[in-house]
Amino acid sequence: MRDMSGARPSIETKPGLQLAVWEQLIAQIALAHGIPLRVLKMRIRREEITLPPPQYWEKIARGLSRNQALREIGWTPPMIRKINDILQDAKSRTIKPSR
Repeated sequence: MRDMSGARPSIETKPGLQLAVWEQLIAQIALAHGIPLRVLKMRIRREEITLPPPQYWEKIARGLSRNQALREIGWTPPMIRKINDILQDAKSRTIKPSR
């Protein structure tokens, strides 16, 4: 989820980190930002960031959308709506509208 300039949201904020973990693997985030993986995992746990379920990235790699991937994993429509709401809220807090 990029803003209009194509930049990824900063992981310095909780909403930015929430978006980042649904956009790429945690190990890739740690590497890209020069953060030890252990430290990033501790922060995710401390800030209660919602993570994608196991098998999510495999489904995404096959070309499924987030909703399709979650349905295949067994998430119910209310669960999918909840994560979509969480991510939409995080996006609205991180990406400033251009004027």
